Amino acid sequence: MALSIHKDSFMLNGATSPLLCLHPRELRANAPIALHYGFHETAFGRVLAVAHPKGLCALTFSDGDDDSAVAEIRTLWHKAELILKPETSASYVADVCADTAKTIPLVLIGTDFQIRVWRALLELPSHKPISYRALATHIGQPLAARAVGGALGRNMLAIAIPCHRIISAQGDMTGYRWGIERKRALLAWENTIINHSA
Repeated sequence: MALSIHKDSFMLNGATSPLLCLHPRELRANAPIALHYGFHETAFGRVLAVAHPKGLCALTFSDGDDDSAVAEIRTLWHKAELILKPETSASYVADVCADTAKTIPLVLIGTDFQIRVWRALLELPSHKPISYRALATHIGQPLAARAVGGALGRNMLAIAIPCHRIISAQGDMTGYRWGIERKRALLAWENTIINHSA
């Protein structure tokens, strides 16, 4: 079975970038693929970046547990050959963390619902906070706020898919998979970009 890759595009920091979406069952039905990965230091902590032939497919914070970070990738891409090649993934990390617009192709793997949630975040105006309920309403399922939270918890593309912009319905800071202090740092960084570009 050929991969039914959904080709599309999105805006990331003002630049139009390619977006490819895959369903987990499509990975199970196809031949293994080589993924290049590397660990990199950023202003927000150590990250694991994974490059698919079509773009960046994972960017997660390892927080000192590199083995667990790689194991998570192996679970998701269980038929892939993971090759340590940080020189390939480094440019993706630099572009995601850049203060200026960059074209960054992304590869998403998730259920139809998860991809709808992630795409919705990418469609929002840059640096705009949003609540779980508002995001659920945005995708046409206003009663699915809890499911939206679950989808965000499965996001494997930190910063690029900006789940750090989620706030409570009251406008308060909410939890974040990679830590509330890191969330504050990311939001502060984005506010700095806005102020400098104003």
